Amino acid sequence: MSEEMANASWFDRMIYKVLTWLKLTSGTGIIGLGGFWLLWGLLHYIIVKPTSAFQEQVAETYFLQAEVGLVIVGIGIIIMEIRKNRDK
Repeated sequence: MSEEMANASWFDRMIYKVLTWLKLTSGTGIIGLGGFWLLWGLLHYIIVKPTSAFQEQVAETYFLQAEVGLVIVGIGIIIMEIRKNRDK
């Protein structure tokens, strides 16, 4: 654990340990989470057949969720690149 984390509160240290255990600090876990979110959103967008205006808005929301999945994947890639450059 870094010197910065040694001076952090117990809550911050616990959150860091949990995120490290879930592999969300390396970028790989975030990419997996974003990929799942993307596929989930696209599947629901393709499967749902709206029959009214309200249901059409719900179907569009699934597509927006797929876009959020892409953003999460992008964040994971950025984290991986930053860590790779920092380790050089």
